[in-house]
Amino acid sequence: MMRLSLDAIRTQLKAIAPSIPIYVKPVASGFRKPAFYVRLMEGTYEETHRTDYRMQANWELIYYPKEDEAGQADPIDMLEVADRMHQHFMALPILKGSDGIEFERTSLRGVIRSGEFVLQLVLDVELEQAKDVFDVMKELYIEQ
Repeated sequence: MMRLSLDAIRTQLKAIAPSIPIYVKPVASGFRKPAFYVRLMEGTYEETHRTDYRMQANWELIYYPKEDEAGQADPIDMLEVADRMHQHFMALPILKGSDGIEFERTSLRGVIRSGEFVLQLVLDVELEQAKDVFDVMKELYIEQ
């Protein structure tokens, strides 16, 4: 489920800025700005009932803006993309995963720090655990 929530986030980031690369793991070399970096801060699974469970994922979506001529973060680019990200995710109370699972956005917080924009996003989903499936008996023969 965590992976499906990541896929739902990546789909939305592509809708906001299709040409900006999205990184999900640290890059030793070749990191290009502007870029998005998505990281899972905390993920939990909790049994809520004998047959149900809840998954909660706390994500940070970090936007690294393009740099100006001096090699500094371009403040206008950062503010424009920060506004687009915030407005886009505010308008989405539900994010759909690739297999149709709906993740509820339960928290959203934007922070500008050190030349980057960080959107903190919490996604929740409640699901039923897989149930055992048995064949239906169609005929019964009793020998006497």
